[in-house]
Amino acid sequence: PEPPPPPPPEIVLRVFMHREGCARKVRKSLKGFQGVEDVLTDCKTHKVVVIGEKADPLKVLERIQKKSHRQVELLSP
Repeated sequence: PEPPPPPPPEIVLRVFMHREGCARKVRKSLKGFQGVEDVLTDCKTHKVVVIGEKADPLKVLERIQKKSHRQVELLSP
């Protein structure tokens, strides 16, 4: 059997989100953004995981900063 395709690369960011509303804003700002397939947010750990193989980590970071006016830190890649 063929090996399963590798999962799409993830971009992990830290965004200071205090409540679900902030997380929703972050998800909304990346919906339909170039190369982004899915966005997972976790308010408790302040993590945002962006899934999409063609997503540019720096553009994603800039986009979140511009839309949410929060400090955004790139954890990986």
